[in-house]
Amino acid sequence: PLIDDLPDGVRFPLHSAGLDAAAVRRLSLRALESDDPHLQSWGARCQQTVLDPAAAGRLGALADSPDPAVRSSARAALTAMRKADEDMAWMRAVAARRATRARVDALLASEDATERMAGVGGLVALRAPDAIDRLLDVAVSDPHTGVRIEARRALIAIGASGTGRDGE
Repeated sequence: PLIDDLPDGVRFPLHSAGLDAAAVRRLSLRALESDDPHLQSWGARCQQTVLDPAAAGRLGALADSPDPAVRSSARAALTAMRKADEDMAWMRAVAARRATRARVDALLASEDATERMAGVGGLVALRAPDAIDRLLDVAVSDPHTGVRIEARRALIAIGASGTGRDGE
């Protein structure tokens, strides 16, 4: 099979190992649009690693192809895309939690009693594994009475919610 309008009449099956990423992306998108099942299957197989969102719609259509190789390759590519999206969402969530924890730690270390009180609330909201230990420390040693009281209230709230020392 041949994809029209490609330089030097590129023929398939084509091994993508010798191509740069941009060429594989472009060729695989073109192959997905082809009427030839061999090209469609090749394009879908490429998309299992390219993971180009621009291919998702066509892969969705090819996932119901009457050709079993095309159908299988398209579904595998869609599965790989979904997994990559889930991995990215998880990494973003971990990064956001770390950034939030850093802000809470900064609040707890602040000279301002109001900010330390906000940090106490942040520990509870994060359900940090070390929340009880940190709150006990604040409840006993913070120089400001209001912050110590807030830490004690937070400890009571954690106890009432059933959250234990391990954050569960």
